[in-house]
Amino acid sequence: MADRSLIRMSGAGGVAAGLLLLTFNALHPRQSPAELGDTVALLDDVVGFPSWTLIHVGILVGVVLLLPLFWAVSRLAHGSETEGWARLAWGSAVTGITITLVWAAVDGVGLAGAAEAWANGGGGRDSAAFASADALFRVGNSLFALWQFMLVGCTALLYAVAIRGVGGLSSWLSPLAMVAGALGLVAGLIQMFSGFTVLGFLVLFSTASLLITVWAIAVGWALWRRPTPG
Repeated sequence: MADRSLIRMSGAGGVAAGLLLLTFNALHPRQSPAELGDTVALLDDVVGFPSWTLIHVGILVGVVLLLPLFWAVSRLAHGSETEGWARLAWGSAVTGITITLVWAAVDGVGLAGAAEAWANGGGGRDSAAFASADALFRVGNSLFALWQFMLVGCTALLYAVAIRGVGGLSSWLSPLAMVAGALGLVAGLIQMFSGFTVLGFLVLFSTASLLITVWAIAVGWALWRRPTPG
């Protein structure tokens, strides 16, 4: 039987994660559709936004706080007909959050330093500083695509099934995670093959991330109020 206090704490972590992600994603600078994928435009944004690294740290903390929530759902599904799905979901969650850790280091810390060096060197596209920053930007894009695919896509889809084995949760939480996961999966694939696009990033990913954030808050609140041991 799962420990009630750990389940409650995990639920509180899910609520905190959702609120942090809503806040810091809202504060994150957004490129216009015409600037998507343009390295110079992004570097200008990074240089002109002193809180770039802080925003990414906030997002990272929010994502890490999802880990106990995912654990709690997987733990509560033990012994149910969805236990196998819960185990797969937990593995996917750990993988996705690990990718997010690396992405945050590259995009939130490494790119900030590279952008500053690029600006101090006069900007433009014909310098070693730009080449370094552009390489980090492309690595960050790849990690972001994997993050979408694994955490927002695969993990959400797997938990959409696993959560059916957890009693005491609203029936709409499973289809909500299913929709979020499907959108996240497609958004990640588009990012892998085409980079930042209006459809993939601004529409699909933005919608998927909002839905999975709402899901985390709702599940976390339910576990905090009425944890149900598996």
